[in-house]
Amino acid sequence: MHIEADLDAIHSERLNELSAKMNQPLAEILAKAIDRLYQQEASTVQSEEAIIRRLRSRYSHLPSHVSLADELIAERRQEAMRENNP
Repeated sequence: MHIEADLDAIHSERLNELSAKMNQPLAEILAKAIDRLYQQEASTVQSEEAIIRRLRSRYSHLPSHVSLADELIAERRQEAMRENNP
């Protein structure tokens, strides 16, 4: 497969220069770049999962039937009633 055939002339030339500077075949350079991108993506997913676990742990003391959104709305309504009825 010739990767350069699917690229415009400028990109093909840049890739060839990179290949020459690194003294490696273009396919090898691209394979390593794809591997690095995949590893970055995988570590991001793990980080997101860790954040979710931390948040669940932080609020684990709350009963499962308690909605923080509903609690906040109720507090705001009470504040509004106090402000409107001095």
